[in-house]
Amino acid sequence: MSIAWQLRSPHRALAAAIAALLLAAAYLSHFSTAVIGIPAAAAMAGATALARDPREARAWRRLALALAAALVLSYALYYAHFHDVYARTLSRVGSEGAANSFVATLAEHSDSKAVTMGRFVLVNYGGGALLLAAIGAWAALRRDWRDGWTLQLSAFASVVLIFLVLGAFTPIEMRAPLAAHPLVAVFGAFGVTALWDTRRLPLRIAAVVCVLLVVWTGAASLAAVLG
Repeated sequence: MSIAWQLRSPHRALAAAIAALLLAAAYLSHFSTAVIGIPAAAAMAGATALARDPREARAWRRLALALAAALVLSYALYYAHFHDVYARTLSRVGSEGAANSFVATLAEHSDSKAVTMGRFVLVNYGGGALLLAAIGAWAALRRDWRDGWTLQLSAFASVVLIFLVLGAFTPIEMRAPLAAHPLVAVFGAFGVTALWDTRRLPLRIAAVVCVLLVVWTGAASLAAVLG
């Protein structure tokens, strides 16, 4: 999406074609990627129309065109052959109810769904990364919420957040935590910069501590995987 958005004339058609091919490849890679990626791309295209820069705002047409082409291509190559699977899946989701969601299952061993969900998020991202990402998102919106990059990232984050909530309280689980990782990384990096640029010693110390917590969480996760 960013390729189609950033490249200027005379490369607009090429940019839209490359973006369409990359989107189609992503949608064909995994069903969850398509389910989250399609509304995310649509939200990003719609949000781009609100950009303060008129040139950025006009790019929403290229983004929408790239998305439409990717949908047609991925559907024709793969998804058109599994209508019966979609029908069975929707029927099962409707009949099972929220009691079979991942968080609901884990909640049997916890005090509440909220506690379980909080633990799940902390284990996946770590407190340092989540704090930096929250600070970065706030700083980006405060700086200029109509900046093109801020709009696109915010739109993407909104869709991922919706799927995280769906995964927590319904049987619909589409690996949204995986989609959230790059968002946490991007906003987290912006958060570090925002804290450091204040030139206030306590906030700079806080930035260093959060980065160290991110490194610790990553090292602990790697050690757990390696056994």
